[in-house]
Amino acid sequence: MADVMTPTEGEGADLRDLLAERLGVPKHAKWFEVRFALGEPVTVRCAYMASLRPEPSDDDEDPEPQAGNRGLDG
Repeated sequence: MADVMTPTEGEGADLRDLLAERLGVPKHAKWFEVRFALGEPVTVRCAYMASLRPEPSDDDEDPEPQAGNRGLDG
């Protein structure tokens, strides 16, 4: 039986960091799931811990996404 991989150490942490960076998962996500299905785009779902949710930006150079834009959860 293969060793259990965890997201907090060793290869599991390396894989988590790589996926999070490449897929744009926010740093304060509590968890994220990635789905790879044949003939479909890769999809990502994630959840925030309420106390760690990033505050909205008031910066004009970083506007809020407009309705209709697809985010991480599609």
